[in-house]
Amino acid sequence: MPTAATLDHLGEYFTWLMNERLPSVPFVMFWFDGLFDTYQLELKDRNAALAAYERALAEATSQPKERLFFPYSPQGNRMNDFWRAWLAQEVEFVRTGKPSQGRIPENVIGGFFDALYGNAGYFIDVFANDIPLDMREVQAFPGMRISPRARLMPPAGDWSDVEASLGRVEKAGLAEKLAKLPPSRLYLFVSLRPVSALSAAEILRYLARNDPSGYWTTCLLGTVSYLDSRGAERRELAVRTGAAQLLPGMAATGKPNALSSAATQFLATRGLRVKPEAR
Repeated sequence: MPTAATLDHLGEYFTWLMNERLPSVPFVMFWFDGLFDTYQLELKDRNAALAAYERALAEATSQPKERLFFPYSPQGNRMNDFWRAWLAQEVEFVRTGKPSQGRIPENVIGGFFDALYGNAGYFIDVFANDIPLDMREVQAFPGMRISPRARLMPPAGDWSDVEASLGRVEKAGLAEKLAKLPPSRLYLFVSLRPVSALSAAEILRYLARNDPSGYWTTCLLGTVSYLDSRGAERRELAVRTGAAQLLPGMAATGKPNALSSAATQFLATRGLRVKPEAR
């Protein structure tokens, strides 16, 4: 049984991890996403990145009945719809260098946010020292350690909570601090709150660095534009869906504010527009 994996043997390690034991789904997600980031964003190893994405796509698509856990969620679940759609796009991007430009179905975008809500919390304890999180004071016994995840502010109940969350973002030197982090979608999982408080140019720069194909960015900023299109319903819908919890920059001043401007600019460069599916 391996206790550690060197970079040369990561493929063998993940085969063992998937088939020989029962780790938690977020644990597997953490390592697989870390593998993608290492090969694609850090080492710029196109062949290794392509092999990793193809392997993950096969795992998300073919799910043996005897499997006891599903790192990309069971088929028929919209989170699985997202993983399969994104991994297929990422395979194409690594092969051709062509960024994501097609329309993303609404259920896939919903699965993207399900993946964020369902997995980001597991990474918070790892990245708490690197990213400014929205923490609250928690009373504890002397010497007792309270994990960062347990100290997160509760979900926003109304728009004033969203405005308060935005107000707690320390903006001084924020863009520079985030730029010093290694490019990683795992960091993107937990950094959206402070990122949403940046200027439009800084938001787009950060997303492009951590999501070069633009697929996740389309899910995020397409949602911002969709909510902006809902007029008087915008605030209530953003709070109810949790989008405002992830992106409190939606409450920033300006018409449009920086986050909305970033969304408009990004969608325009991809030739995309918001079109909710008929129900």
